[in-house]
Amino acid sequence: MTMIKTLLSLVLCLASGLSHATHNYQDWWWNPAQSGMGLNVGQQNDTIFVAWFNYGDDSKASFLTMGGVLSGNTLTGTLFRGTGPVPGSNYNPALVKQTAVGMATLTFNSNTDATLTYSYDNKSGSMALQRFSFASPNFNQTWTVVDTYTISSCADASLNETVNKIRNVNTQQGVGANFTLTTTDLNAANMCVAAFASQPAGSRLTATGTVACESGGVANVVIDDFMIQSDYLNFSYTVTGMSSDRSCIQKGTMSGAVKKNSTNTSSAFQVLNTPLGTPCFNVSDPDVLGQCSLKHRNLSMQNRMAV
Repeated sequence: MTMIKTLLSLVLCLASGLSHATHNYQDWWWNPAQSGMGLNVGQQNDTIFVAWFNYGDDSKASFLTMGGVLSGNTLTGTLFRGTGPVPGSNYNPALVKQTAVGMATLTFNSNTDATLTYSYDNKSGSMALQRFSFASPNFNQTWTVVDTYTISSCADASLNETVNKIRNVNTQQGVGANFTLTTTDLNAANMCVAAFASQPAGSRLTATGTVACESGGVANVVIDDFMIQSDYLNFSYTVTGMSSDRSCIQKGTMSGAVKKNSTNTSSAFQVLNTPLGTPCFNVSDPDVLGQCSLKHRNLSMQNRMAV
């Protein structure tokens, strides 16, 4: 039991670390019509640091920086230009100087597009930005994740709930920008398969598709902020159009790591996820991508399958 509690704590801790703030803007950003310059945006909690690489009046490469704490979806700060010594064994950081040259405001209009407004060196203007995609994620992997979701807006208020669940997720690359995502319990039961068409957005992507479960039924799914980084997976999702109650909306996040083949770990996870009664993991249930809570497991399957 101690081992099980420890494993659960580790997984929940991992999920907490991977479940970034609703808006994480860390990425490379650019305007495709102005290729050759762009912004590197770093984010830690609500603090943003921006390095804008561009060109000076002499056409030589240059960069400006600014930083600060986000105010909602906006960062306003002083633009600095740095000077200093060349790299090498004699590099002296004391010679680095930062000079304020102007102001800028970076507004994130959504999680995938932004606007930079600037004024420096007697120049002013604005430009639209989007995340810069230069690599494709490795979809062909299996993950152990923590699925945290809330069901709301149901006509039958008893279906509204919040659930945490540990499960397996398998992602597979399809043709072009398409991919599939399969979820199961840790004992491989209660499988649902979702097919998506994705849109790259820098180090992340968005996707729309449908999900179908082995017990029948189809629902609509939208994925936002999908990110695979090394051995880690994180994304948020919204499910609508469930046949048990079409007014229900399921919103959740899945965060976890590449599944490792470990007998002890697998056994512990299976103990943690042993169903307490009849499982109800299907699209006809209110919680499409998660197993129903105990209060729903005693409902008859006939009632639950009603459209």
